Amino acid sequence: MSARCVRASRHLRESRVTCFERFLQATFSGDLDGLVALLSSDVVLHSDGGGKAIAVPNVIHGVDNVARGILGALRKLLPKDLVRCISEINGAPGVVTYLNGKPFSVLTFDAVEDAFGRSTS
Repeated sequence: MSARCVRASRHLRESRVTCFERFLQATFSGDLDGLVALLSSDVVLHSDGGGKAIAVPNVIHGVDNVARGILGALRKLLPKDLVRCISEINGAPGVVTYLNGKPFSVLTFDAVEDAFGRSTS
């Protein structure tokens, strides 16, 4: 791989991490406007509890709906004492949460041009 490709790859990775950090800050501080500003216009939220865990029951489309869905799910569905660990999951930024020392959930995100287009939990 050429040095130019390595630099481009590094920049993309750093850009995704920065966007992801801003997403987490907005999400966990309950900043609806900040969260909306980070989501792409065609954002989609998928949630799958595998039949064993709490999940948002339907796919959510659209910036306002996804932002409100994320903040509502955090407030209503997730235990308050979760421990969050930022991780790289399948090459993308993500979060693994733990409850009482055991894995509870995994969140992955697709970022395109400094905006999140898809969130999967």
